[in-house]
Amino acid sequence: MLHRLGSRGSGQKKSDDAAEPRSSNGTLVIRKNRALAAGLAAVILSSLVSWGAASRIRSPAEVAARTAAPKASPITVPVERKVLSSDVVIRGTVRYGAPQLVLLPGSSIRRGSPILTTAPEKGKDLTEGSVAFTISGRPALVLQGAVPSHRDITPGTVGDDVRQLQEALVRLGFKPGRTDGVYDDRTGLAVAAWYLRGGWTPIGPSEEQLSAMRSAEADWFTAATDLVTAEEALTAARNDHENAKLRAAAAARAAKQAATPPPTQATTSPDQQAASRAEQERVNAHVRLQNAKRALARAEEEDRAAQARLDEARTRRPPPSKEEYAALNKRAQDASARLAAAREEHTAAQEGYNAAAGGDSAGWGGGSQAEPYRPDPQLQIDAVAATGEVRKAADAVAFAQKKVGLAARRTNSGAAGTKVGIQIPAGEILFFPTLPVRVDEAKLAVGEEATGAVMTVTSSRLVVESALSDADAKLVKEGDAVAIRATDSGVEATGTVTHIATTPGTHGVDPQRYYLEVTPTGLDVSLNGASVVQTISVRTTEGEVLAVPVAALSMASDGTTRVQVQPAKGPARYVPVEPGLSAKGLVAVNPLEGELGPGDLVVVGASGGNGKGAEGGRP
Repeated sequence: MLHRLGSRGSGQKKSDDAAEPRSSNGTLVIRKNRALAAGLAAVILSSLVSWGAASRIRSPAEVAARTAAPKASPITVPVERKVLSSDVVIRGTVRYGAPQLVLLPGSSIRRGSPILTTAPEKGKDLTEGSVAFTISGRPALVLQGAVPSHRDITPGTVGDDVRQLQEALVRLGFKPGRTDGVYDDRTGLAVAAWYLRGGWTPIGPSEEQLSAMRSAEADWFTAATDLVTAEEALTAARNDHENAKLRAAAAARAAKQAATPPPTQATTSPDQQAASRAEQERVNAHVRLQNAKRALARAEEEDRAAQARLDEARTRRPPPSKEEYAALNKRAQDASARLAAAREEHTAAQEGYNAAAGGDSAGWGGGSQAEPYRPDPQLQIDAVAATGEVRKAADAVAFAQKKVGLAARRTNSGAAGTKVGIQIPAGEILFFPTLPVRVDEAKLAVGEEATGAVMTVTSSRLVVESALSDADAKLVKEGDAVAIRATDSGVEATGTVTHIATTPGTHGVDPQRYYLEVTPTGLDVSLNGASVVQTISVRTTEGEVLAVPVAALSMASDGTTRVQVQPAKGPARYVPVEPGLSAKGLVAVNPLEGELGPGDLVVVGASGGNGKGAEGGRP
C-alpha cells in the first residue's frame, strides 16, 4: 500500500512539472494580443479626432452661404368692410343718481325744539304729496318744484315757491285760485283742505297774531276815520271857496253894471230889483247843487268801503269776533243811510237849481236890467281866504292818507287784504325738481333734534358714475351712446351720457378729473353698487367702410398715401388711397385710383429677410 501511495505521489509531481512550460507560453501570447489591440484603438481614436476636426473646418464661402438671410416673403392681411369707431373706455359704479342732501330750515311759526318723531325710511320712493318724515308731530310733505323753499309761507307771501305750491295743489285736485305766486285766502283754504285730507291739522293764526291784528285794525279804523274827516273838511273848504268865487263874480258883474247906469233912470226900478233877487237865487241854487254833488260822491265812496269791509269779514279765516262784526255791520248801515240822504239832497238841489235857472242858458247875472249896486270889498277877501282854507284841508287829507297807509302796512285790513290765515312753517314742504325721489340715507334717528341735514335722497333711477380725464372729457358729449358691461356678472346693457361736469373735482371725483353720469337702459336694480366697464363711442364712420391695418399704409415719393396689394398670382401693385378714421389699429381708406375691395390682400410687412422682422421686409 505504501508503494502505491508513493507511486501516486511521484506521478503527480511529474505531471505538474511537465505542465509548467505550457503555462508560460500562453501568457506571452496573451500579452502580445493586448498590445495589438491597444495599438489598433489608438489608430481608431486618432482617426476619429482627425475626422471631427475636419468636419468643423469651413471655407469662407461655405460660411457665408450658411449665414445668408432666407428669401423674404410678404405678410398680407385681407381688406375688411366694417364700421369703425373710436372709443373711450372707463370704469364706473352703478348708483342711484342725483344725490341731494335735505336740510331743515328754521321757522318762526314752529314753537319749541324741532324733534324728529318719524325718521326717513331708507329705500322708500317719495312721490308728490308723500310724507318724508315728521318733526314734532308735523309732516314734511313732498312736492315737485325747481325752487327750494326755505321760509315760512303766510298770507300775503309772494314768490316762485308759492307759485309752485299753487301748481302742485292743482295737480293734487285742489283749487287754490290763480297760480300767480301770491298766497291769498283761496290758496290758504286749498292748503287747509289738503292737510285735512291727509289727516293733519293746518296751522292758523296764533292768539298773539290775532291780538296784534286787532290792534293794527283799530289803528287803521282810526286813521280811516281821520281821513274821512279830513276829506269832509276839504270838501267843505272847496265848497266855501267856490261860493266865495261865485259871490265875488256876481259882485263884479254888479259893479260893472253900476258903472254904466241907464241915462234916463236915476233910481232902481222894481223889475231891476226882481232881476237882482233872481240872480242871487240862481247863485245860491248853484252852490247848493255843487255841495250836493260832492256830498253824494263822498257818501258813495264811504258806502263802498263799508260794504267791502263787511264782505271781507264774512269770508275771513278765522272769522272776526262778534263785536267786530257788529261794528262793521253798523258802519255799513250808517253809510247806506248817509248815501240815501245824500241822494235825496242831490235830487232836491238839482230841482231847485232847475227852477232858479228857469231855462236861461245865459246863466245868472246875464241880464242887462240887473239892479246896480256898489260891490262889497269883503267878498274878494273872503274868496282869497277860502283859497287858503282849501290848501289847509288838502294838506290835512294828505296827512291822513299817510296815516292810513302806515296803518294798512301794520295790518292786513282794508284794501291790502288779510294776512292772518293758514300758515305753512318752513320745512313742512320739501320741493324736488323731479319726482319720485328715493331715500338713500337717514341722517338722524327718532328723538334727535332735527336741525341741519335730515336725509339724503337720490332719483329713483340707476345711473353709472365715473370720472374722465381732461383729454377724454373734450371728446365725450352728452347724448353719446355707451356700452356697459358688468365685470363680475357679465351682464351687458346700453346707456346714454346724461351729464358731464364743466369743472373738475365736482361730485367727489379727483380734482383733476371730470364727473360723468351715464343713464343705463334696462339695468337691474340688483347691480346697484356694482363696478362696470363703459365703452363710449366718441367718433364713428357713417356706415361700413373699407378698413386696413395702419401698418398697410406707406408713403409714395410724391407724398401720397398708398397700400400694396398682393394678388394670388402676379406681381404686387400699389393703390393710392385717402385715409380716414383710425380706430383699434385699423384705418378707413378710400381708393383714389385702381381697384381695392373686401378680401384683397394688402402687405403689412415681410417675414424673414434681413432679420429685422416684418418692418425689414416692407416695401
